[in-house]
Amino acid sequence: GNILPAVAEPLEGIQYAPAAVVGLGYPGGDLDEMLNGFGFLVPSGEKRDVLGVLWSSTLFAHRAPDGQVLLRSIVGGAHRPELVQLDDESLVRTVAAELSAAFGRDLSQPDFVRIVRWPQGIPQYNLGHLQRVKTANEAVATKAGLFLAGNGLVGVSLADCIAHGEALPTLIREQLS
Repeated sequence: GNILPAVAEPLEGIQYAPAAVVGLGYPGGDLDEMLNGFGFLVPSGEKRDVLGVLWSSTLFAHRAPDGQVLLRSIVGGAHRPELVQLDDESLVRTVAAELSAAFGRDLSQPDFVRIVRWPQGIPQYNLGHLQRVKTANEAVATKAGLFLAGNGLVGVSLADCIAHGEALPTLIREQLS
């Protein structure tokens, strides 16, 4: 029989919070010198308008032209989903104000703007999540060669997804044995 409904039903119970990624570019100069590390995360108790900021031009070569920096801010999530619905101008103004406060300088006029909205951006591991994933995995286990993966199942961070991806070959070998 068709196992897809047995897999899909528990996975449909996973809720997601909306998120927006707001990329803003600025002239480098002394701002570039401040960007040691990867960025920062904001504890939810701080009640800020960004969840975190990645210094993309520091992390990844060629993400910004020479002499420029690219800062990618994440907005929304379960605590501030309404921010994702702001119009582009308001969203840029909101993020630029957060960056200005974080860096102690006026960053209200970015040279570059790119906004990507994700209506289902951040999986929420609500009560019953582990059972939903277990039920879906049990249904999938009846179909040789089919496996589940993704941040909605195993963890929102890239490291969680990589760790799960690295474990999949072992699972596949075990199933083929």
